[in-house]
Amino acid sequence: MPVKHNRSAQPWTVLGGPQGGTISALAIGQDTAGDCIFIACPVGLYRSTGVEPGSAQAWERLPNAPLGIMALVVSPAFAEDHTVIAGTHTGIYFSENGGNTWRAARMPPSTSMILSLCFSPNYLADGMVIAGTLEDGVFMSDCRGERWLSQGFGLLDPTAYCLAISPNFARDNLIFTGTGSDIYYSYNAGRAWRRLDFPDDTAPVLSIALILKSAEDYTLFAGTETHGLFRSRDQGQTWQALELPAATINVLSLSADNTSLLAATDTGILESKDQGESWSEILSMPDVITLARRESITLAGIGDQGAWMAAQLTGWQPVHNLSIRSLLGLALSPHFEKDGAAFMYGPEEGIWKTEDGGQSWQDANEGLPSLEINSLSLSPTYSLDQTLMAAANDGLLLSKDGGIEWTCLIQDTAHLASFSPNGKLLAAAFQGAGIMISDDLGQTWEALPGPWDAGGRILALAITNLHQYYIAHLDGLGMTMSLWQGKAGRFEKVLSQETGDNPFVAFWFPAGPATDRPWYASMGSHVWRISSRAGGAFSHSTLQPDGAGTEAIVALTGMQDSDGQMTLMACTAQHVYKSQDGRTWQAIHDFGSERALALSLAPSYQAERGAYALLLGGAFCKFKL
Repeated sequence: MPVKHNRSAQPWTVLGGPQGGTISALAIGQDTAGDCIFIACPVGLYRSTGVEPGSAQAWERLPNAPLGIMALVVSPAFAEDHTVIAGTHTGIYFSENGGNTWRAARMPPSTSMILSLCFSPNYLADGMVIAGTLEDGVFMSDCRGERWLSQGFGLLDPTAYCLAISPNFARDNLIFTGTGSDIYYSYNAGRAWRRLDFPDDTAPVLSIALILKSAEDYTLFAGTETHGLFRSRDQGQTWQALELPAATINVLSLSADNTSLLAATDTGILESKDQGESWSEILSMPDVITLARRESITLAGIGDQGAWMAAQLTGWQPVHNLSIRSLLGLALSPHFEKDGAAFMYGPEEGIWKTEDGGQSWQDANEGLPSLEINSLSLSPTYSLDQTLMAAANDGLLLSKDGGIEWTCLIQDTAHLASFSPNGKLLAAAFQGAGIMISDDLGQTWEALPGPWDAGGRILALAITNLHQYYIAHLDGLGMTMSLWQGKAGRFEKVLSQETGDNPFVAFWFPAGPATDRPWYASMGSHVWRISSRAGGAFSHSTLQPDGAGTEAIVALTGMQDSDGQMTLMACTAQHVYKSQDGRTWQAIHDFGSERALALSLAPSYQAERGAYALLLGGAFCKFKL
């Protein structure tokens, strides 16, 4: 069902989006309103409260949360202190208000990824949190995650995949970590480590669980990457390989009363109620890579299939209304309002397609050589010829059947691809070959010489039916962007501008003869109006001339009515702005807590039909202007 939103002046509706995606970390806290679930993925951190399995939950992306979260834990006293700690690619961050705002923790000198996090069972008294890293062993905090110290004395393997703390930690100070080569333990709260005699050639150890029988008697479980699950009943002196239908044990999770042990594996989720003697399968799905549980609810992250949820370990259902894919671009069919065809793409997700106006999406990746897609362009006559081009790391790809089969036209890393308005000319930008052009739908190609041959990167590229080219070029130092227009051998630089980090340039061309019409280019929060005539003047405008902000434009598009009246639209991550003269701008739409990545209008656009946007995570939405 489409989800309507009214957080902006104009209502907008999420029509749909690709399902699933990669979950990097999960956490569940108990709040006064019920279970509070956190789901981390490559595009951010999401939160929902009062979750019920199988229901259509409202998920909120936490815009201030750090990106690149690999480990996530909530305080044992979450209902009171609302503390959440996140381990990322670049360090540790903590929140004391349930994820609304975050602070970076003070860390030892390190650039290591944080792989695991664990609270002390005695956290309310000792304030201790432990972190396992990719390259720097174990970090410890005794001040509730604000400041961390390295605690690696005796730890000969710097990769700490997982952690487990004794339930009797207040008395025995016992901690275990699974590494790339072995299992280590500390008997003095992490100040020094010793190696256990784990079976040779079975590491890395990805997961550990500890069942305490008495003050000095416990059973230890260790899950490995390729050799299944091991158990020790004598404090790690000897180990027994357990019979499980799985080789990879990603996560081990104990119930609060130690009666149920869950194993998240490469074949599904298994449960043992007799300390590993026997196992039953409670979910059969490949690649369960993350797991979180409380008394009545269990959450699992499953490979590329997103998050799944169950009550009392039964009735597993996918988590609804959660868009978490790393999609960056949107391309609509020229007749989208009639044929309902559109595509999303990204450098990690490949290409996704809809044929029902965006309500359902299917991946179109079966015929692609890789998922690293940098841009996608549809033929202006796509509804008739089903032709599209993809600029990919493996080359320039062409499909004539709507993305079912692909042909590699040029084997060089391609950044951009463009059709002329009549679809008969092609232009593409490459990492090594500069700009190449074709007038026979990619059968033969020739180079388009220019200043870009000396290096740098093409940021935007357009071609007319008469071989007129418009090019945005970033110099080799990444400092200056220049705009060029003209024909082969007769290019004119019309603008040169210093850039910031990750510059993005977009073009829009009103209808009319290419030699007479002005055209528009955007970078940062500026829009330039440029004459197509040689030596023509240009002018520029700013979305927020009063200096209220510096929103970067992610899409520039427009439309013309039957009288030739132009309306120009610039989309930023937060707003859509409109201008009817190219000089003054009005904010007409606010995406609220969401973030827009692309905006598109089909050529058959009519004012009452609205515009379409791609939101962070892959949600496809429609709104009225």
